[in-house]
Amino acid sequence: MSEVSRKIAEQIAEKKGDKPWISFEFFPPKTENGVVSLKKVIATLKTYGPEFVDFTWGAGGSTCELTFDLCKTTSVESGLNVNMHLTCTNMDVEKIDTALAIVKKLVFV
Repeated sequence: MSEVSRKIAEQIAEKKGDKPWISFEFFPPKTENGVVSLKKVIATLKTYGPEFVDFTWGAGGSTCELTFDLCKTTSVESGLNVNMHLTCTNMDVEKIDTALAIVKKLVFV
């Protein structure tokens, strides 16, 4: 199993001793310039060796397309393990089911 395809829980469980591990959480930017800036920040933060990076899905699915895109491109471009933080507040069950079905098909799962 490649490093990227391993489940986050497995990675954390394998940590031995008292060495801390880190992750980073990002909110999708509101502009294209923000996306460019975020990609630069991710490249810089990668040097710290995070176990994963997390992208928040806005309440009600307000940033769903950008969240999907950020997860996929970050996984492919940086090799980092990614997590999509699915916020289910104010969402229909059908939309949650659709989001989960899409995620299962993407590279980063």
